Amino acid sequence: MPAQQSEVQTARINLVENASQRFYETVPLGFASGIVGIGVVGIMIVGGTIIGSKDTRLVNCFPTKIHNPYVNPYVDKDQVAIKKYISKRPGFSLLSTPGTEAGNAIRVWLGQGAGNKIMSAFGNTNSTLYDGTTSKGMISGLARDITETFVGTTATLVIPSNDSTAWYYPDAGVLTMIADADFPGNAGFTTTGTFVHLDGYAFIMTTDGKIWNSDLSSITSWTATNFISAQMSPDKGVGLSTYKNKIVAFGKESIEFFENVNNPLGSPLQRIPELFIKLGSPNQNLITNIKDTLIFVASSSGGSYGIYMMDNYQAKKVSYSELDALLSQVGISNFTASSVRIWGKPLFILHSTNRTYVFSPEDSLWCEWGSTYPLWYKVTGDTTENVYSISNSTSASVVGKVFNVNQNNIQYQDNGTNFTMSIQTSKIDLGDTKRKRLAKFHVIGTINAAANSLDISWSDDDYLNFHAIRSIDMTKEHQFLNNLGIFRRRVFLLSNFSSQSLRLEAIELDYVGLET
Repeated sequence: MPAQQSEVQTARINLVENASQRFYETVPLGFASGIVGIGVVGIMIVGGTIIGSKDTRLVNCFPTKIHNPYVNPYVDKDQVAIKKYISKRPGFSLLSTPGTEAGNAIRVWLGQGAGNKIMSAFGNTNSTLYDGTTSKGMISGLARDITETFVGTTATLVIPSNDSTAWYYPDAGVLTMIADADFPGNAGFTTTGTFVHLDGYAFIMTTDGKIWNSDLSSITSWTATNFISAQMSPDKGVGLSTYKNKIVAFGKESIEFFENVNNPLGSPLQRIPELFIKLGSPNQNLITNIKDTLIFVASSSGGSYGIYMMDNYQAKKVSYSELDALLSQVGISNFTASSVRIWGKPLFILHSTNRTYVFSPEDSLWCEWGSTYPLWYKVTGDTTENVYSISNSTSASVVGKVFNVNQNNIQYQDNGTNFTMSIQTSKIDLGDTKRKRLAKFHVIGTINAAANSLDISWSDDDYLNFHAIRSIDMTKEHQFLNNLGIFRRRVFLLSNFSSQSLRLEAIELDYVGLET
């Protein structure tokens, strides 16, 4: 008996709201990823094949929002006041080549007289500090971070080293080691993490859980009794951060909060016991914040990992279980965390040699970034939301270089090379497991002025095999494909390999139900 056709129906799938993710399957992506030969237990990326994911994958993009000024959400209940898009991430362009070794740390020096100086540290054994491309001297060991403060009225950089020394560089001064015998690194203690500056004090943690502070209004003077111990739980110290106006002390399995109460002797800090959290962080490189957004990879006494965001002094989990498992498989020591603001949106960047995961706290959405040589080992930004980064790769094409995203001249290439943005959907059955004929496939997105195409492929067998690519011209007003065959459940893969921008909102499917 021939199939009976129903009337044409239209289904709209919003690409942002369709996002869900899982791992541990083989997925032929249908395009060259630019990442070849990276192998991890259970995960491998070779050309266009990724062993490690099904369902939605958002690669080299991030969510954006556009407010419609003509819609009053309190009056026009049926109108959309905020439109959500998936946008191609900006590329990281070469800015300068200060060094010849791997990147260690980077900071935009906002308080310095001229403002927005790009300070970076490069080294394989000892770090050299650069102002732009000018060397300002070498420290012993490798820089863990570059922080800034004021000593009196002098803008000053402070640099903790992995050999437990610490260094400072005052504006128009000389890079110098903190020589005070009472600085904990000089007194036989092992420092960990970075400096935190609050109310005229510099604070740093040691691995025995002590929080040490400088003398008031000084970076060079330290006192042997100026410390307080994080001791609500027996633990090893990992590092310090800030949340609101509090200092956050991370251990391996615990988090404590401290506030400045101006004690006349010893540490000016006082513990806030009611804010204790029974989670910690595996190492200092997995804690990052941007303004009042504190995100960190957490470890617990059970040996598991997860990614958490501080929400009103409570740790809120933002990762999914498969990503947690991946942290263990890849090896937690291979990851570093950074945070940055792009187009007004704060983003958390969790980077390993193999893969990079990017989280948008505003959207509670994870994306993946990839490049031939990831350029965002450490990332920083300035007040106009320009972004600056370094790579810790020793490849000749990226070693010793500073990269940037210039808001006034956005590029969609990494170090001069195109990268692929891709969106892979979860399985779509339109609420009906019967066969359907797909008459037309629409893309809802922006119209490009320059030549740009979007490649479309699809799978009807749970991501195992993908149909040959068909392309849509994104310069056209109407962006669609006709006659895409019959399916019960279908996955779509949208990809773009160009040096052009791309912003997509949704796909629309015109289909006819078939009855047999």
